[in-house]
Amino acid sequence: MTLLTRLEFDQALFQIPSSTRIQKDLSLSRMNTWRTGGPAWAVAEPKTENELHQLLTIAKQTKMPVAVLGWGSNVWIPDEGFPGLVIRTKSFEIETQWQGHKLIAGSGVGSTRLIREASDRGMQGFECIVGVPGSLGGMVMMNAGTHLGEIGALVQEVRVLDFSGGSVSARTLTPQKQDWYYRGNTFLSPSCIVTQAKLELSQGDPEVIRANLKDLLERRKKTQPIDAPSCGSTYRNPEGTEQKAWQLIDGAGLRGYRVGGAQVSEKHSNFLINTGEATSRDLLALMQHIEAQVDLKFGIKLVREVRPLRTVLPVVGSQVW
Repeated sequence: MTLLTRLEFDQALFQIPSSTRIQKDLSLSRMNTWRTGGPAWAVAEPKTENELHQLLTIAKQTKMPVAVLGWGSNVWIPDEGFPGLVIRTKSFEIETQWQGHKLIAGSGVGSTRLIREASDRGMQGFECIVGVPGSLGGMVMMNAGTHLGEIGALVQEVRVLDFSGGSVSARTLTPQKQDWYYRGNTFLSPSCIVTQAKLELSQGDPEVIRANLKDLLERRKKTQPIDAPSCGSTYRNPEGTEQKAWQLIDGAGLRGYRVGGAQVSEKHSNFLINTGEATSRDLLALMQHIEAQVDLKFGIKLVREVRPLRTVLPVVGSQVW
């Protein structure tokens, strides 16, 4: 049961300015890279910080359940969907501004564009997110990266909308090195939505940078199922062992293992793919089976890198994660 009835929710939607695009009863399966999940009562797509501020203020005043969804590249969405408002930030604040080695970019700017703009200017640093799908806001929230590093090492400032108090407020945060950890951070609370970030890169040889980026992307194409619906790496590499998550899954004999339409990729065991007919329940059941088998065989508890749909204003429901 949600904090609002459907009728009350629909009435609250009328308070949102017409300048903000709202779509009702929209399937979330086409808004995430696993291609699963049910409908949201409504999806809003703000394009500016002012529109987002208005949305959050109205949602807070009306006790409207709210979840935030970026590019949907590292998220699990239940088959039941979301009984409230999903704020989709894929088209949000997509401007970039270069100041020498420094880049100020809106949270909706995608990884491919960031890499392209930097390489065109002979800037290096984004090699750590080659092949990582997603928007800047989401990548900052989870400190996205690869074996080459993490995006947190490049971040100087983060602008957020924070609704932890009585009202929604804009804040600029300046994280330090110790504020970042593997696939996360300590300075962004659940009540914060990233709207913009300032990053610092370094100068390099444009030709060398482009050749390196091409090589990195070709390697990922050879070793990862990038053409199949997946969330990317499903699990973090565990601490205290040299074995990677994919090696543990392999060692448990699970390469190619299926639950319904969800399958452990034959190409890379840390990728769980939708073979075409998977449900979110299939994916969750597959994750639970993998975790149980790895724990049974190796005594290691895998930690999921993929996260459930991020609820930023409360909802009471039956989602199990």
